[in-house]
Formats: sequence, C-alpha cells, structure tokens
Amino acid sequence: MSIDLFNLDFFLNIKYLFNLKSYIPTITLSNLLTLEQKIDFSIEGIILDVDQTVMPYGSSKLSTEYKKYLIDISTRYKCCFLSNFPKTESKLSRLTDLSKETGIEVIYSRRKKPDPLPFKLAIKYLKLSPNKVIMVGDRVFTDILGANNFGIKTALIKPINPSSDPFWMVQIPRFIEYTLYKLISSIFE
Repeated sequence: MSIDLFNLDFFLNIKYLFNLKSYIPTITLSNLLTLEQKIDFSIEGIILDVDQTVMPYGSSKLSTEYKKYLIDISTRYKCCFLSNFPKTESKLSRLTDLSKETGIEVIYSRRKKPDPLPFKLAIKYLKLSPNKVIMVGDRVFTDILGANNFGIKTALIKPINPSSDPFWMVQIPRFIEYTLYKLISSIFE
C-alpha cells in the first residue's frame, strides 16, 4: 500500500514559491459551471484537476450536472484531466471511469504538480501553446502555481466539498495556501 504523505515534487520546485504573482489566478470560479462565463475568447484548451474541481476527494461519483457540462465543453474545447493521484489500482480505476464517462483523457506523469512536467505533457496532448490553455483547479500551491509558471492561464475554483479532504495532506496545506494567496492578492490589487 502506497502512502503519499508529501508531494516531493512540490519541494523540488520550491523556486516557484518566490514568484509572488504566480499565486494569483487569472480568474476565480465558484464552481465549474461558471467557467465559460469568465474565460476569454483566446482559450482553446482546458486542463482540469480532478479532486474538488470536478468531484469531491476520493469520490467516484460525478454529478449528473457536471458530467453533462464536461461532455458539452469537450465539444468546444480541447480538454484533459491532470491529477496528482499516485498510481494505485483503485485510484487508476476511478480516473479511468471518469475518462470513460466524459470522453476526456486523463494525463499521467511521474512528477506531480507544480512540477513543469505534468503541464508539459498536458500541453503536448492538447497540441496547443500554453497561452491558449487554462488550468482549472482548487489548489494554489499545485494547480495555480505550476500552471502560471508554465505560462498557462489559471482558474482557481472553490473546492466542491473540502471536508472530504484528508486533514494533514490537504486541509492544513489548503489553509496555508489560501491565507498566503489572500495576502499576496491584496498586495497586487
């Protein structure tokens, strides 16, 4: 059984923490269904985080509303999922089921966000330049920081059900990153 307590790739890419503007998303979203109302017309591709962006952490149930929306947007944009899940059998099965349900491919990487490799693989899959793509995710330290440093536009989404997150691995870091995000945002306002 694999226990993934720390995102080592986060610490290997700690240099990104010093680019303060990288903490600030291009847009913020209350939920996924508001995405198209806020993105600009230059966007041709969407990279989607999975946990707390399209479904609660650990859940294998995609809401009917989100399923319809994901299928719909994938007809207008090139889309892929990009998740920091370790490759355990149950987690792979969950992501495979999500891909089958929506028709949207899941991109896997041996490195985790905010490392540039996952974003590079997603951009390669989408066959678009980074400035034509938006990353939608709920985590500042992984989704927003990594995508911004790769030149991808970003959308910070409110987590679907934060109480389902593991306490030490996600809830504590999320509190720290949101506090830092609010502080840095106030500096650049």
